[in-house]
Amino acid sequence: MLLLVSSSVFAQKRAPEQLVGCMDPAIRAQADTIKQHYLKQGFIVFRDAMINMESMSPFPVVVQLAKGHLYQIIFVGPKAATNHKMVVYDGNDNKLKEAANFRKHDQASTNYIVYEFLPDHTDNYLFTFMSRWKNKEFCGSVCILATDKGKEKIQYTPYVPGNP
Repeated sequence: MLLLVSSSVFAQKRAPEQLVGCMDPAIRAQADTIKQHYLKQGFIVFRDAMINMESMSPFPVVVQLAKGHLYQIIFVGPKAATNHKMVVYDGNDNKLKEAANFRKHDQASTNYIVYEFLPDHTDNYLFTFMSRWKNKEFCGSVCILATDKGKEKIQYTPYVPGNP
């Protein structure tokens, strides 16, 4: 019995670290500002999470998206990171889109990616998110907003920092 209990404790200590649920107040606030921009225009939250990330390690998110619905994908990483990247794949592992923000030593860049996506068919889509920051572990934010099924067409404006 003692052997069973000790092996159970050992297994718990070796369990992988939880990948969602970290908290960075600055990243959360910035993500919420961008999210509110789209909520005011009639979008609804489809998925929203703070994620534990490692520098240059892709964080995968698989989600089923419906044909004909407009989605806004929002990724926010640390401001100190030198680049942020998002790649989208369809259910057949075909790369559909790659978006990135890179920063050189003397240049300012944004630490977020906002991507408008209108699937041409209902499918499971894989989104990978990645940031580079001194081989550190850090929090990021991923939010997927969708058009409300009850609304016909949403007239919206893209997010621009400083504009409500």
